[in-house]
Amino acid sequence: MKYFVLVAVGILTLSQEISLIRVSQTTAADASNVDECTDYKELSGPFRTFTYYNASLEMCDDHLQRGWYRFLRQAGRMMPTNCVPKFHCGTYGPGWLDGDHPMPQDGRVMRRICFHLEGECCKEWKMIQIRNCGNFMVYHLEPPPECPMRYCGDAVTEEAHILEEERPTVNEETPTVEEKRPVVVEIPDECENHGLLDSADRSQGFYDPFVSLTDAGLSPGWYRFKDGAGFQMANRCVKLFHCGTHATGWLKNGHPTQSEGAVAREVCFHWRDDCCYFRQQIMVRRCEHFYIYKFPRMDISYLRYCGEGSVMDNHWLTH
Repeated sequence: MKYFVLVAVGILTLSQEISLIRVSQTTAADASNVDECTDYKELSGPFRTFTYYNASLEMCDDHLQRGWYRFLRQAGRMMPTNCVPKFHCGTYGPGWLDGDHPMPQDGRVMRRICFHLEGECCKEWKMIQIRNCGNFMVYHLEPPPECPMRYCGDAVTEEAHILEEERPTVNEETPTVEEKRPVVVEIPDECENHGLLDSADRSQGFYDPFVSLTDAGLSPGWYRFKDGAGFQMANRCVKLFHCGTHATGWLKNGHPTQSEGAVAREVCFHWRDDCCYFRQQIMVRRCEHFYIYKFPRMDISYLRYCGEGSVMDNHWLTH
């Protein structure tokens, strides 16, 4: 009789383990049961952008339902890939993408989201899935490890700083302040008078090994990235034969804040397995809603400044 009882207990235990395994597999497969490029939720609030600063605001994404999300409109187009300072994007612990965004052909990839806390850019972190849908990114998000933490967007928009004595009342994505002091800003001439670099083939997502455009003929002066090229210069090493050229140019050491004014930065050009094979000194300034770059004369052919856009127009694979 004891033998049959032990067998019965063993079968029950095995059945429970199988049930737990099935529950775990179902949870892991949640993200696989949807077409995330058409079935996603939007994150579009203006206070989610990494440039929004408010030392009094500590919003949190603890209410976020687990699922696929896309950054849109005033929040930006994707997550920033550099450490975001604390008290930005409406929270004390801003979240940023530690790594590159995928290409469309990569499908779903795992990436780490870091949260800047207590002076450490990656004090807390969470692994998520990301997919490049061709013209935009989607992220499989869930509530952060703790509060106050928030996922940030990359829009370059300048909100007036809220002073410490002005305590806002928070209502989801629309914090309000009863009174704000006027901010008078003198606009530099180059913020209004500059050239545009807006072609999609200048985007870091454009790949064609048979296209060899160059910025050797680009007139020296101030320029702004826009539209298909992206809204700022790529700030990580760009793969060879992307953005319509052979040796791809990207901005080293990141973008400045608006208060820093025009700063000197180095552009690196990727060639021969060296992300900084060629180098070029430029000036960079952040205007109110965008960045501008002062490019000098370039004497070497087949080098080009790349935008951070993710537009994919791959002639080589589709023709």
